[in-house]
Amino acid sequence: AGLFALSRTDNKTVKVLAVLIIIPIVFAFIASWLSPLSIWGTRHLIIVFAPLAILIGHLLFQIKAAWLKGAFAAAIILLAAVSFSVVMTQDSVTNSWCVADDLAKQAVETSASKTIYALEDLVAYHVWFATRHEPGTSVKVIKNIPGMKEDSAYFLPRGFGAVESVVSGEHAVLADDANLIFRLPRSAGHRHGSESLPEDSPLVRELNALGLRITATTHRDLPGESVYLVRISAD
Repeated sequence: AGLFALSRTDNKTVKVLAVLIIIPIVFAFIASWLSPLSIWGTRHLIIVFAPLAILIGHLLFQIKAAWLKGAFAAAIILLAAVSFSVVMTQDSVTNSWCVADDLAKQAVETSASKTIYALEDLVAYHVWFATRHEPGTSVKVIKNIPGMKEDSAYFLPRGFGAVESVVSGEHAVLADDANLIFRLPRSAGHRHGSESLPEDSPLVRELNALGLRITATTHRDLPGESVYLVRISAD
């Protein structure tokens, strides 16, 4: 009786695969709650997809009813074909961090300043990677600017000292002449195609409080967000 025809060896295989799937998920869940930074994300859980795929395939081969086994196999092939068709026909998507790479190279080529700030670890890492071979370039990430949200699923590796963190506030010290690269959602108060940032935006207010002003702005518009490269200097 039952849907699957599992032998004792099959049961052992299923248990081993289940352990390889469940333990990383449980560990990531607990660690995300206990640690300051979340590791609950696709890139941290990708390790479970291999044993999960093996487990699904193994169980499909153990189905007793031949017609049901064939139906599941046909459904998997159909879904794979649909997915392949969608990927091949959809427009290519440009990720904002890839645009940050290009803007970082532009900043190094067109600016005398070698200091580049970012507002989140994800952008800071890509800026560092794009400029890592440029002598004298310093990449820093400004933390805790009011109203600026950061996806905590992306963070710099522990012990990674190539990017310095600067905590925003009255005691923060920023370079008098530097470049700043960041991304903003369209809902953040700026218009599509607008080069300038609203004077009442949290970032502009924070820079003004630190005695800095924006002297030049470049941006790239993407679906749902824009990526900015701005030049900041002391008043």
